[in-house]
Amino acid sequence: MPGIADLYSRRRAQGRAAREKRRQAAFDAIPRLEPLCGQIDAARVKLGLVKARGEDCAAAQQALAELLNEQRALLQANGLPPDALEHRYVCERCRDTGLLPDGSDCPCAAKERFAATAFSSNLARFGQETFESWDLARFPEGEQRQASEKLRGICKEYAGAFPHCDPPGLMLRGGTGLGKSFAAHAVGNALLARGVGVQKITAYQFFRLISDRVVGARDRAPFENLLAAGLLIFDDLGAEPEAGNLSAEYFYLLLDERTMAGRPMIVTTNNEPQALLERYGDRTLSRLLDPRAFRQIRLRGKDLRRLR
Repeated sequence: MPGIADLYSRRRAQGRAAREKRRQAAFDAIPRLEPLCGQIDAARVKLGLVKARGEDCAAAQQALAELLNEQRALLQANGLPPDALEHRYVCERCRDTGLLPDGSDCPCAAKERFAATAFSSNLARFGQETFESWDLARFPEGEQRQASEKLRGICKEYAGAFPHCDPPGLMLRGGTGLGKSFAAHAVGNALLARGVGVQKITAYQFFRLISDRVVGARDRAPFENLLAAGLLIFDDLGAEPEAGNLSAEYFYLLLDERTMAGRPMIVTTNNEPQALLERYGDRTLSRLLDPRAFRQIRLRGKDLRRLR
């Protein structure tokens, strides 16, 4: 991933610059330190040559150890840490390369890749909304808590099977504060961690994108990005401003093209089918209620935001 490679390249360059700055400050404060570092470098070279020739290296090792001890004593006497002259890596395991000695990805690279894709996916703000943080205790006991537990199981199964889900999409309906968006984000974050290209957009963001970029600036690229995403999360359908048929027409195009191409979507809405019919028309509602395209999940209960 070029972005991650660039990140590690910058990180190594910044580490080298910081090291040189520390070294120069230490040399200026401790006159003996700079020539001592030169002697240490020479002693290391000598030790390497002796080992390469297969000769006894005890004397060379002793000489290097004495010089290193003197360096440590000088640093300590002047209130500097033992690694003041060394390169300080953000990640010691991979030494800021992103790769382990066996050539596999370092765990830190996986985290950086996740952060980068989360930002581009519009899910960065919701990185803590995961299956692991899905707290059933927040839901009222009884049917609502049981329904949330069932929803978590459905979403985990969906994420685990992705992209071979049958049907390919999820349609989450119900009132506000029932956990619909959290459920969608949990799926999205699980897939981002696997490297799936996820895009999340709210209905309001979609309306602004279409009106400002696609129609206003005649730039179709943002719309194409939504079409191409591995998973598209379309949140809060029906909450966008009404502006003629603009958002309805483009939402149908998005829904139709993704459905025909077999690209999954998760759609959340507070609206009942009749309200969606009145707002988007029968073609859109037919797509959304098609059991071959979406699994329907209806949530009921108390608004969690009012229970805090």
